[in-house]
Amino acid sequence: MKKKVIIAILVGFTLAGAFAQQEPRIRQLDELIRSGEVSISATGNGASSGLALTGTIKNNTSGAVYINSNTNGLFMRNNNGQAQNMLVTSVYFRNTGYYAAYNSRFILVKPNELIEVIYQAYCLNMDRDSPQANETLTFESMPRELSDIAAKITRFIAAYPNQDNRKAVQVFLWLQQGHNDQDIARYFVFSPIDREKADLIAMY
Repeated sequence: MKKKVIIAILVGFTLAGAFAQQEPRIRQLDELIRSGEVSISATGNGASSGLALTGTIKNNTSGAVYINSNTNGLFMRNNNGQAQNMLVTSVYFRNTGYYAAYNSRFILVKPNELIEVIYQAYCLNMDRDSPQANETLTFESMPRELSDIAAKITRFIAAYPNQDNRKAVQVFLWLQQGHNDQDIARYFVFSPIDREKADLIAMY
């Protein structure tokens, strides 16, 4: 079965009024989860790459939290042991929007608020089925063998924020896991340019 990639236009909003008066502390989602300041949920939507997970973020504090849309890379384990685990690289409001200010892209969660979000995520198990809407995924510490791979992807995405490199990222990830071009092509449609960019990511 060919893997499905969900791609959408991301929408940036600019902050105005009170929020623009003082630069907020924009933080990483994994840091906020570990501290208990936020809780997250995630479920599949049938896609293996791109905007592949939907869910919620709950602010557990009495203050607003500002979350960097580009994550450090979150390892999400599928609670159905037969389906794909996922690597989350970005988080947006459910409509794929985000705030653009202070040279950052981020989402805002107000005190004690629960918001719906969508995650940009990538398949970590090429030979397994994509996460479905009835499958939940849980945040866990990044496996050691994925740490360097996730870091390279994070740096590459930050370097090219306005380019759609989702297919290149997925190809790079599978290559780093030991799959070859022929293996990947059985599951996933990608172009020569995507393949060249996958080699570029390895340099980050």
